[in-house]
Amino acid sequence: MNRSTKDWKEEFKTILLQEKPAKDKTGRDNPAQEGYAVQTVSVGEAGHAHVCQLWDGITLWANDVHMKSISYPGYDLATWEYLLVNICHVGRCEVGMLDDRYVYMAPGMICLSSTAPKDGYLYPGELYQGLEIAFDLKKIRDAFPEELAAYGFTRECLEQYVGKSHANTMAVAGDKVLAKSKALYEALCKGDRSLGEYRFYFLELLFLLIHGGASSTGARSLVTKGQRKIAVETENYLMQNLAGRTTVEELAGRYDISPSTLKKYFEAVYGSPISYYVRDRRMAKAKELLATSQESVGEIALLCGYENQGKFGAVFKSCTGETPLEYRRLHRRSIT
Repeated sequence: MNRSTKDWKEEFKTILLQEKPAKDKTGRDNPAQEGYAVQTVSVGEAGHAHVCQLWDGITLWANDVHMKSISYPGYDLATWEYLLVNICHVGRCEVGMLDDRYVYMAPGMICLSSTAPKDGYLYPGELYQGLEIAFDLKKIRDAFPEELAAYGFTRECLEQYVGKSHANTMAVAGDKVLAKSKALYEALCKGDRSLGEYRFYFLELLFLLIHGGASSTGARSLVTKGQRKIAVETENYLMQNLAGRTTVEELAGRYDISPSTLKKYFEAVYGSPISYYVRDRRMAKAKELLATSQESVGEIALLCGYENQGKFGAVFKSCTGETPLEYRRLHRRSIT
């Protein structure tokens, strides 16, 4: 039975604010002494966060989201004192800037933020996987972990990062940082390591981050609230009409803008040209129907916007490496 939105929001909030200790996957308390230190939190209908409290004031999150958005719990902005470091591995995540504009994290990007989330986050493409580090600045000021100083990370260093991150600073992860981040992410998802191991992996990552493991993004595309609205509404319309054949010209005409302008807005938000994005969504729908329905290949082709079954089959094979019938035979699931 799924928990209510209120239930998971409260659990999500209490872990971030560290109002209760993490538990391991057997549900035991005091993970530092019991051997494991990861708690898995279900976020909404299609998301998980694997959480490890490394020290009092420093928490790791392995975020695995498969939905369009997450509405985060409300925070008291007047008392918010956190530094959040997010490293994107897969998918995209929207980051709101202070001037009501938006930038979008793509794989390999890092976001440093010391501002509280507004209402939540948008995940274009309904997919996001990444590692998050949450520093509770109040607790760290009172008791800074000695281990961090040995890696060149001090209170003063932390305050410098906070000063740089008020507008959500973006950076690009180097190859070593990204590899370490992904390894730590996978270890958190498995949840079978000791607290000491998670601390060691984190310190390795931290060392790389503060010793040149990331670089400035340079110029980046910022999207205004109005541009974002057009892109999101366009995507919603396309997803509700996957079987239809709407042209970019028709879509752009809804907003009295040129097709090239619409393409620019859409790609800035979703990271993909409209035609590729629609093709990928159609193929995802086709795979689901082939695996779970009794519809014929021709009927599935029509439902996915292809009047010509041969063209549908060619596109499907180019995307999956299998013909529709081969995919159905290999991936068939029980039909109720």
